[in-house]
Amino acid sequence: MSLHYRLGDNRYFVQKDVISVLQGWLGTNPEGNQLIVAAVFVAAFSTSDHIEWWLGLEPEEEPAHTVWVSTLYSLKRKQWQE
Repeated sequence: MSLHYRLGDNRYFVQKDVISVLQGWLGTNPEGNQLIVAAVFVAAFSTSDHIEWWLGLEPEEEPAHTVWVSTLYSLKRKQWQE
């Protein structure tokens, strides 16, 4: 997986596991908006191996909790399909 991003006039290219980047960015207690943004990438690029990690990030506040539940379902569906 490669990631292209831009800061100001500079363009960057990173070739790294997106989930590892997200794990570092989220830490152990992410804010709701962080979790919502990360959920898009987790649903698209993660595997069922990431379920335990995702379970540890369950937020209490809405709408982050609703998004978290939907993403967990997506991870479990991947597990069933393996």
